[in-house]
Amino acid sequence: HDFVEAADLGDRMAVMFGGEILQVGKPIDVMNNPRSEVVASFTGIKNLFRGRVVGRVGELAEIDVGGARIYALTERGGEVSVAVRPESIIVTLEPVKTSARNLLKGVIREISEKPPLVSLKVKAGIEFTVYVTRNAVEDLNLKEGKSVYLAFKASDVTVF
Repeated sequence: HDFVEAADLGDRMAVMFGGEILQVGKPIDVMNNPRSEVVASFTGIKNLFRGRVVGRVGELAEIDVGGARIYALTERGGEVSVAVRPESIIVTLEPVKTSARNLLKGVIREISEKPPLVSLKVKAGIEFTVYVTRNAVEDLNLKEGKSVYLAFKASDVTVF
């Protein structure tokens, strides 16, 4: 099954891979708190990266992911995997002052329709997949090759 179908069919789910149960719980809990890259991928997270914790800023870990710095709420250290849901990322044309700790400058590489949303591939040191509305594409005049900023909260970053 795919994740959406499984979530619609029941109030509890198990994610299995290679004959092993990787995670069990309510669909919303599995989606929002995947415990591994396999589970994250199954739940639709497109932004999966490997990185290294290189510092701490208060309660946040500073993670180097291919030259990009991502901040996350985690106590983990060393080599880690990082996941960010495409719908958790906000696209802006200028740097914005928000509570979002992650702000990366990038360039739109690809735009494709994924009704009812639009999928953007944005190169910001590493390539992110971002889901936006058709209205956002029109209002911001988003086009391939255009420079944008990606903003997302440290709490929207899953680390395992």
